[in-house]
Amino acid sequence: MKRIIVTAALIACAISLVAQEQKTAAEETEGIIKASIKMMVKGYKDNRMVLRWSVDETAAWPFMQHTGVWIDYVVLDENNKYIGDSWTRLNPEPVMAWPADKLKQLVTPQSDENLLIAAQALYGSIGADTDDTNMGGIMEGEMAYSNIISLAMLAADRLPQAADVLGLRYEYKVDINSDYKYGYRIYPAGTHPLFEVDTAYYLYPGGAINDVRAPSLVQARGKDGYIEIYWPKGTGRNNFTYYNVERSEDGKTFHKIHEKPLVFNMDVINEFVYADSVQNYKTWYYRVNGIDAFGDESYWCPTVWAMGRNLTPPTPVFLSGTIDKTDGVVQLKWQTPPDEDLKGYVIRRGRSREVLDEAVTPTMLPPTTTTYTDKPDDLVEGVYYQLLAVDTALNYSYSNIPYFFVHDTIPPLPPTGLKGSIDTTGVVRLSWNLDYDDNVYAYRVFVSNNIGTSFSPASSALVEDTVFVDSISRTLTNREIYYRVLAIDGNNNQSPMSNILVLKRPKFAPSPAPVIGLFTIRDEEVSFDMSVYPDEENVAIYIFRKEVDEEKWVPIDSIPPNRTSYTDNTVEAGKTYQYMLRTKDIFNMYSHESFPLEVYVYRLAKNAPDIVFKVSLDKNTAKLNWVKPKEPVSFYILYKDSGKGLMQYKSFNNNEFSFSETIAGKTRYGIQAVYDDNDMEEKIIESNWMEVN
Repeated sequence: MKRIIVTAALIACAISLVAQEQKTAAEETEGIIKASIKMMVKGYKDNRMVLRWSVDETAAWPFMQHTGVWIDYVVLDENNKYIGDSWTRLNPEPVMAWPADKLKQLVTPQSDENLLIAAQALYGSIGADTDDTNMGGIMEGEMAYSNIISLAMLAADRLPQAADVLGLRYEYKVDINSDYKYGYRIYPAGTHPLFEVDTAYYLYPGGAINDVRAPSLVQARGKDGYIEIYWPKGTGRNNFTYYNVERSEDGKTFHKIHEKPLVFNMDVINEFVYADSVQNYKTWYYRVNGIDAFGDESYWCPTVWAMGRNLTPPTPVFLSGTIDKTDGVVQLKWQTPPDEDLKGYVIRRGRSREVLDEAVTPTMLPPTTTTYTDKPDDLVEGVYYQLLAVDTALNYSYSNIPYFFVHDTIPPLPPTGLKGSIDTTGVVRLSWNLDYDDNVYAYRVFVSNNIGTSFSPASSALVEDTVFVDSISRTLTNREIYYRVLAIDGNNNQSPMSNILVLKRPKFAPSPAPVIGLFTIRDEEVSFDMSVYPDEENVAIYIFRKEVDEEKWVPIDSIPPNRTSYTDNTVEAGKTYQYMLRTKDIFNMYSHESFPLEVYVYRLAKNAPDIVFKVSLDKNTAKLNWVKPKEPVSFYILYKDSGKGLMQYKSFNNNEFSFSETIAGKTRYGIQAVYDDNDMEEKIIESNWMEVN
């Protein structure tokens, strides 16, 4: 048969082809198609227990059709204890799809359409090319096969007999105890090397026997020429496969408004919606019920009602007019819109386009009106007008907003309250006070990088608000940016410039890290030199310290940014410390961390040194020799001074007693012994100065 050819071709070609058209994709692992059985159970008052199931993967359907399923059950008492065996086989033979010869005895062309769909899915043609050498034909066949299986699953939900034919239903008699629970599991009756189908489990409470519910939270909302009946999907009461919607004109006698039960797309986000075309301004009543996977209809939901309304606003009108300076009035005019249901007009005015808060007429103007004369308080300041066209359903549309004023030559006052800020991305935000006294309709914003030079427009467009957003380049070197604002009234008179606003540009990047230079350790204190990037905005240098086996840096001090050295006298002998520096500027921005300095603090011996230290100069070569002291030495520290003081230079093992190097200029050396107990000579043995010209 064509269906068998298609299925074989799909398995032979690629498992991935199966998943392309599935809403629930199969999980593929090393060529294995994984699928799951979905099960539901329902008990009836006549002591029938009905099981319904389906498989969520189309490719696994032929396997399930021919192998069938086993059903096991278990009964738990009111204390959740097993009654009898833990699991017992329910069906003596696997439940599977009917064979073709048995199906032919039942199905005729006059049979229920759901039964015909089931037969078509099992043994009918799928209406697609099934040449297994043609990849396009294989994919087309898989799509057609997937569609017919989906229709068959819907048919099984609609008609119990269709579910029986498909091998997706099982019914048996049992004395249902409302205090007991009935557990079931369904699994394939055979195996296949390409398929892995999970076992389905279901626990049915006996107290739910013959539980018939109605769809919940059904509502109706009126639209223009139609009504939407809607209810949320996925709630405990709204898990039906099909729905029926009925309508009534009096709330008593209802009629179905669709020929077949409704099936909704489960991909909708929140709710199912059914739209019914109706006559406006008449109340319509609705009720909804559902059909579950067992083919049973629910109760009807509570009746809901709504009315369709005209929601289309009238055609907007164009408002124009002239000023009579002698009488100080504004003569407005417009043309009647073509709408037949026009009820009238409302005129409003205000001192700005955003605030039209004055009603010009105490009542609505008749729909035949096309002119109106108004006398505002002050035409010099100017006034805005707007006309609202209103229909009989109280929908309304807005006209344009013309501005009327009498020309004057007096400029407005300069803007006040100018303030602003610059963030670290270079975005500038300005604001200023609104002028309520002058008929100001716009502003211009000016900017300068130097207070001694002229200001340039920050934007070519007028600003019709009291806020403005600008941006500055991150490459600017000057720290201060200057802004000014002027106001423009309805006569295009420009005010004087506002006071200058000075904004400081924040740093966009942290300062370079400080550098720790030469260091010395003496008498349980650590001293080191430092170099800091020259920046007048630095406010402090922060000293951080930690012991070598610690993770967190601890701030121990802060010093002025002009300091070049630091001494820490809070260290303990016999410990290793690390130091790190960071600078902080006026923007509370910290520099990068310096490269850490690691030092070991020695204990200083209290006895006088007995090292013999000899230094000589042979041409430009300095020769150093020393004699081992009486105490056991761990190592030696050599110091060197080239004009900036003795600094630690090198270290030598306890069996090294000489050193030589080429020098230039004035140089002197010093030596210090560190003993086995980590004591250090308190005094550095210093040499005389040597000079090489």
